[in-house]
Amino acid sequence: MAGTNRFSTPIAVTLLAAVLLGLIAVFVFPPLPLVVVALLLATAFGAGAYGLSRRVAYLKQNQYFGQGNRQGGGRPLVAQLFTATVGLTVVSVLMGFGAAFQAVSAGAAVVAAPSASPAASSPELPPSPTPEPSPTEEPSPTPETEPSPTDEATNPTPDPSGTVPPGLTVFLDERRALAGYTQTGAYSMSATLYQRSVRVSCERPNEDYTEWNVAGFHTLKATLGISDDQSNAFGAIGEFIFYNQNGNAIGKPHVVSVGSPKKVEVDLTGVVRLRITCSGRDSKTSKTRSLYTIYGDATIVS
Repeated sequence: MAGTNRFSTPIAVTLLAAVLLGLIAVFVFPPLPLVVVALLLATAFGAGAYGLSRRVAYLKQNQYFGQGNRQGGGRPLVAQLFTATVGLTVVSVLMGFGAAFQAVSAGAAVVAAPSASPAASSPELPPSPTPEPSPTEEPSPTPETEPSPTDEATNPTPDPSGTVPPGLTVFLDERRALAGYTQTGAYSMSATLYQRSVRVSCERPNEDYTEWNVAGFHTLKATLGISDDQSNAFGAIGEFIFYNQNGNAIGKPHVVSVGSPKKVEVDLTGVVRLRITCSGRDSKTSKTRSLYTIYGDATIVS
């Protein structure tokens, strides 16, 4: 037992030093050569461990058969050397795995960030010759039909420069409101159907309003009112007020109710942005009412 303990400390120190050297080698030396060295060391230490294991087995066999203590006296050193070679074999294998892992990690980093290479420019193809048009028969002239005066007045050709041509009539449901809730469709007021109408909410004038770009137009024409099938409109009235871009009222307020629509023409001279407010209230108590009102067949004329 004393012989066994005599070699324990040096072998333990040797194995610890081998582990530390293996760790340093993994992070310091190139991975691929280190893998080869680790394999060679593992093979050498493994072969030594195998030879020592046979020696230990032989000594044990002789000791068990009682062939004297002289052979058994050499057993502690052989056993300790066997343990040391096994430990060094394990350290070599682990060092090889560590080096292999470093090599794989380095290869993955290279694949993830490839070096920028100049893009290969594809050669320009020579322009293909333009085929010459084959002669075709000239179309026979067709008599031009002159537009009627009515068509010219209602639908003149829009000016591509953005200037509104005179005599242009545009339905309001074709334009997008700059502010406020709108819904387009056909609505009936006092048993008359208005196909091109705009429906708006009507409750508080500072919240329920619509704004329109009317630059270049001089008149707005519409029938204001409440649709015949409007729910929650019994005894309610809607009051419309028109304002220009400076906040100045245009004309007088217009009051409507169910069955009593009102046809209006609003002067838009100098108006760029038109705001139309609508306040809903009870006709008897003047309390605020929430309802929907209609701009029936509303148009703007330049």
